[in-house]
Amino acid sequence: MIYGIGTDIVYIPRILRISQKYGEKFLNKVYTKKEIEISKKYNSQEVRAKYFAKRFAAKEAFVKALGTGFSQGIIMKDIEIYSNIRGKPHLAITKDFISKDYKIHLSLSDDQDYATAFVVICVE
Repeated sequence: MIYGIGTDIVYIPRILRISQKYGEKFLNKVYTKKEIEISKKYNSQEVRAKYFAKRFAAKEAFVKALGTGFSQGIIMKDIEIYSNIRGKPHLAITKDFISKDYKIHLSLSDDQDYATAFVVICVE
């Protein structure tokens, strides 16, 4: 049974501008150490911005699906986006603000200047 659905869209140049202006301060506030470390494999700032924009959208989409937004003590860094060996995106949470009986489905996409994420939370 579906518990919640969330979607978000992010303007990639906005993430690029913010990361250029605030640098590590912005990245450390929003992304986990693992997400930041993985991003270093991309040499281009534009490609890194696309990587971060998709993860930003995923975090926003997740809290929308959860129905809480960023409240009740949930912060961006509590949510980590990673890919399996085949490239399928997954979402991990670092705090117990969702029951273990839920399955989280995540889809990420980008085209030109926009990144999108779609999250479905199901009760198992």
